[in-house]
Amino acid sequence: MPASVARPGEPQRAQQIGVSHAEVRHGLAVRRGHVPGRLLIDGVWAHQAAIDAGAHFETVFLVPELLHTTEAALLAEQCTDYADQCYRLSSKIIQRFSDRDRSDGLASIIEVPRWRPDGLRLGPDALIVVADGLQSPGNIGTVIRTMDACRGDLLIMTNVRARPDGDQVFRGSRGLSLTLPQLIIQTPEQVIGWLGDRAVSIMVADANGGVPYPRSDLRGPTAIVLGNERYGASDSWRDFPRVQVPMLGRADSLNVAVSAGVLLYHARSQRERW
Repeated sequence: MPASVARPGEPQRAQQIGVSHAEVRHGLAVRRGHVPGRLLIDGVWAHQAAIDAGAHFETVFLVPELLHTTEAALLAEQCTDYADQCYRLSSKIIQRFSDRDRSDGLASIIEVPRWRPDGLRLGPDALIVVADGLQSPGNIGTVIRTMDACRGDLLIMTNVRARPDGDQVFRGSRGLSLTLPQLIIQTPEQVIGWLGDRAVSIMVADANGGVPYPRSDLRGPTAIVLGNERYGASDSWRDFPRVQVPMLGRADSLNVAVSAGVLLYHARSQRERW
């Protein structure tokens, strides 16, 4: 770093810009979800998660005087080294990029990874989740986080009702949405065909019936279908076997992300012979 730079996290190339600058307007559009394939992240943990995932940093925005810790300053320096471009903002402007009461002084636009159906290779024990019509970004994020913990291989989303590459999914997954392979396939029928071509067994999670999960066989390449939070899986899955998490209390079902955790850990335990 040149000797004229007084502190870490304040690179020489960072130009000071104002609220009317095109890059600030672009950042706000990304934050509102108006730019497909791009995500605005804010704060230390989010930037560390993006670096750990090997994300491509398009633009970094920073306020050096808000980088109060050595960790934050060094992280900002690392992000600016990776970024295509870097700008300094005022504390008032960068706050517009944050949902929190106080910004850490660091926000970035990153590129969201894309996976192609023809580019994925599934192993003999592939563990897949199909999210059919999930509408809560928080649930999708938690499912991704749980899949990472259970070493799941692929999340397929169909009948999409929530933006899967948005900020709420990123936060709900603690940044793991950048690393877990995901596909968006338009209709359940297309998903069924794609899985069938790869000899993947399909089991539909159903709170109202089916084989209780301890007696289910989820070994081998398997896709667990999770339906909409209110209505369950769509009729396209009616001919496939059901797996159930028994309900012993007054509630008629678990939260879909909790059900995913029960079934995924059961599937992993069968694979690992726990």
